[in-house]
Amino acid sequence: MHDGYTPSAYEMANASESLNIMLKGLQSDGLQLWAQKRATLFPEKNEEEYSLGTSGDHATTSYTETAIKTAAAASATTIDVDSTTGMAAADYIGIVLDDDTLHWTTVSSVTDSDTVVIASGLASAAAVDNKVYFYRTKISRPLRITEIVRRNGNSDTPINRMSREEYFRLGNKQVSGTPNQFYYDPQLDSGVLYLYPKPSNVDDTIVFIYHRPCEAFDASTDTPDFPQEWYQPVKFGLAVMLAPEYGVSLKVRQDLKQDYMLYKREAMNFDREEAHTYIQPDIR
Repeated sequence: MHDGYTPSAYEMANASESLNIMLKGLQSDGLQLWAQKRATLFPEKNEEEYSLGTSGDHATTSYTETAIKTAAAASATTIDVDSTTGMAAADYIGIVLDDDTLHWTTVSSVTDSDTVVIASGLASAAAVDNKVYFYRTKISRPLRITEIVRRNGNSDTPINRMSREEYFRLGNKQVSGTPNQFYYDPQLDSGVLYLYPKPSNVDDTIVFIYHRPCEAFDASTDTPDFPQEWYQPVKFGLAVMLAPEYGVSLKVRQDLKQDYMLYKREAMNFDREEAHTYIQPDIR
């Protein structure tokens, strides 16, 4: 190739495929702080297993909470709430019912500042001040979940991680109570989060930190799903992948790989959380 060369459609498609393969491979290194997000899961009463993904259970990175303003009877589709600010048609909406379950449906329309019409009528009655949640988008499948807390108002309580073996060794997974342990199985399409014990009510939300997958390049005009300090390793990483296909000599390929590893290490070292390390004796 030379200056001013215009790649063919095949070359663009081939390079895009290699680029996406490389970026997805970087996920196995544990993408750094910029790829970590916080999300909230709305647990269901007596449910221990939750599907996490764009077609999964109700988990999102951003939601709004309001409350029932006027008591609503079973089957009601017009609901009075404290505020509909930020609410829009097709939003997911969850309403805490008097039987301590969550009624999930979607918003059909927003009538005014405190009235919303929902797609499916309430399964049972909802009293004044019962919580109402609404949000727009579910999270993508988490690659891994690093930490979880159970949130009640302004109080957070950590939930401990279990290994696959520890979870499946539990004798009775149907125990209801307050979740204090979790196990996450990433799967392929949607991840599966297991809570133990399974929630006995819907008073709490589950807040967690997860590693999200990086977005693929679908067009040549796409913006890289990486911060700018990663542009150099991405550039040289792609060069390393494409070099054999264009007859680049082994010596040059080795030099490219060394440059790639250097830039990648620098980017990963820069993008790490700064925190204190404490060492103390193990006193038994």
